[in-house]
Parts: sequence; structure tokens; C-alpha cells
Amino acid sequence: MNGRSKSWAGHPISNTIKPLIVTVTVCLSFLLSGCGLLSSLTGKPPPPPEINIPVPLSEQPYSVAIKLTAQPNTNVDKSGNALPIRVLVFLNTPDVNITQKEFQDVFKSSDAAVEPLSTLTLQPGEERSIVIDSTRDHSVLAVAAAYRDPFQVVWIDELTINTEASNFIDVELRDVGVKLGLKGSS
Repeated sequence: MNGRSKSWAGHPISNTIKPLIVTVTVCLSFLLSGCGLLSSLTGKPPPPPEINIPVPLSEQPYSVAIKLTAQPNTNVDKSGNALPIRVLVFLNTPDVNITQKEFQDVFKSSDAAVEPLSTLTLQPGEERSIVIDSTRDHSVLAVAAAYRDPFQVVWIDELTINTEASNFIDVELRDVGVKLGLKGSS
């Protein structure tokens, strides 16, 4: 021999049987890997499939911090005396357009779509902070104030909130009406 290994020529296993052995080996490997035998021999289970199901906005909670301030000259009567003022705080979905409703409809409503999340009475000069908890599909904050003469002032204001950010809202009850703004803005 010239340093080479023996060839298969003339061996009982001919060239026609070799492809059959390779095919059977490959098929058995596929079959055994499908039933988990090969993966159990390696000790590693196959990774679970990744499934990303988005959570609906209506199931994602968030909070809004609100500071309400009644100016000392808010809601004055004919004698010039400042009076307490009733305030309703709403957090609605964008499809509820509460600012288009009439004053009496907002303050005397039995409609669930305009149900306030908070009802407060502020004295002139009073400042109060509240936190409203809701879900991310409720992104429109509206504040209505029961001024003595609501048709002479802006008795309701609204603000669309970025529900992905921390929200700190300033609500000012002025002599000319309600004004909402992000904390620190004017």
C-alpha cells in the first residue's frame, strides 16, 4: 500500500448501499430530534417561542397629580365677597367631548360618560392637591367649576395628557374662569 487507507472497492458494502445508510441516519436524526430524544441527550430544552401580545390601553394604569388653586377673588357675589366654588374633575377618553356640554348638563348629569372622578369645594385662596388614578385610554382631563355666574366666565377647561409621561397638572380657578396647564407652564 502506498500510505493510503483501504478503499471500499471490493468491500461487501457497495456504493449503492452507502447512500441508503446515510439516508436512514439522517431520517433517524430528524425523527429522534422531533420527539425530544436528542434534545434530552444534550440537556438543553428548546427555548419557548416569544409571543408579544400588546396590553390594551384600557388595562394599563397610570396616575395624574393635580394641584387646584382658587384665587382669593374667585367666584365673587354682587357685594364683592368671594364665595366657595364647587369643582368637578373628569378624566375621559378622547371621544367624550365634555366641553361641548351645557353647564347644567355637566353639573346635574346622570350620564356615566360625564361622571366626575373627584368632586371638591374650594374656599377662596385655598390650594389642594389630588391624585387621579385611571387607565391610559382616559387621556383628556377636564375641570368644571360651578361659578356663581357661569355664563360670564370660562367655567370648564380641558387638557389632553401624554399618558406615557409623568403628569403634574396645575388648575387655577381665577376670577375669569378655569385654566389648566402642565406644572411649571403658564
